[in-house]
Amino acid sequence: MQRTLGILVTSEKYIDYVMKLSEAAGEKGVATQIFFTGSSVSVMADSRFQQLCRRSTIHICEANYRSSEGLVMSFNDHGSEGHSLTSHAKNAQMVKECDRYLVF
Repeated sequence: MQRTLGILVTSEKYIDYVMKLSEAAGEKGVATQIFFTGSSVSVMADSRFQQLCRRSTIHICEANYRSSEGLVMSFNDHGSEGHSLTSHAKNAQMVKECDRYLVF
């Protein structure tokens, strides 16, 4: 069974850490699930977000996404297969299901 690393991201200032961490996990055969909340939902406007979508399962806090001023990016612009706009119930589920869970 494949190991899974869950990552909660609360601020866009951590995007570099998350990018490197997801890449390293993938190289080790560890799946990653990333939950973006708070101001970190603005990462969708970052060109590197596409890379994260290809190598990780992405969950975006729907409430923060909908209330983000200036974020006109459609979630579906990045390909939504395996990814979701969701609530913190998904975050809680990730804590339970992932082998390890990090918070940034």
